Amino acid sequence: MLSSRHRPDPRRAGFTLYELMAVLVIIMVAMALAAPTLTTTLAEKRAGQVALDLVRLGRAARADAMAYGRAEVLRYTATGAAGAFGRVQLFRGIASGCNTNTWAPIFAAGAVCGTAASTCVDELDASSSRYRLGGSDVLLSPPAAFPAIDLCFQPNGTTMYSTNGAITRFSSNNSAAIGGGFVFTVVRQVSGAADGATRRVVFPLGGTARVLR
Repeated sequence: MLSSRHRPDPRRAGFTLYELMAVLVIIMVAMALAAPTLTTTLAEKRAGQVALDLVRLGRAARADAMAYGRAEVLRYTATGAAGAFGRVQLFRGIASGCNTNTWAPIFAAGAVCGTAASTCVDELDASSSRYRLGGSDVLLSPPAAFPAIDLCFQPNGTTMYSTNGAITRFSSNNSAAIGGGFVFTVVRQVSGAADGATRRVVFPLGGTARVLR
């Protein structure tokens, strides 16, 4: 038998209700303080995903042109399905050359990407809810000097471009203005103001799309 000196005091076993409530309050305060940071981190991750998806589209255009033997065009427009945050669509031509396709009807037939009758085979729409979180949006922008741009990939690996909506012929000529390729920017913004890191995706002429470090 335990002596009274070693017998547990039932009044000291476990936690009191006040102690449990104090712990809960501390946890709730910690969660409230961490929530904004967690939201910002998740929003930054989604902005990074836009850059990665743009690289994926660029590499798909290059690989599919070689696989199908048809020229493919990445077309940038400012307005997507849910707002002016930037949209890139991938169109497949019917001929191998960038300048042997008549692109106007191909673009016109691709209003809805991914359907059986559409000439648009894939797209990235930065206004999509998958890239937005809370009050954060993601803005995908083309090079400042070229607000309208089409990048064309031929089966032979050549990358060509048109900076006026493919009204004139595609060109592969480099110049000081071109600088060897085209750089798109991806920026997370809050209430229209940039917030966070700026990501850059380069499409080099004749090279593979990649994120600039």
